[in-house]
Amino acid sequence: VWFGYGWTPTFNFNTSTFGDEQRFWQQFMHTFQLTDRSTLMTRTRLEERLLPSATGVGLRFRELIRYQLAFDDE
Repeated sequence: VWFGYGWTPTFNFNTSTFGDEQRFWQQFMHTFQLTDRSTLMTRTRLEERLLPSATGVGLRFRELIRYQLAFDDE
């Protein structure tokens, strides 16, 4: 289980103004060992985005699934 914070400076080309985007995120990551040479990793993340130009909190849900297969020793 992970959590974090990110600050991202933004620029609005329509109004030529700078802004600050605040992001808080929580994620759960787990790796399954399928065989001696292969693994399956899953990551679920929820991001909360705060923009000064928007009202409320923007939510973003992300899912990552990764399969890895190692080469033979030969």
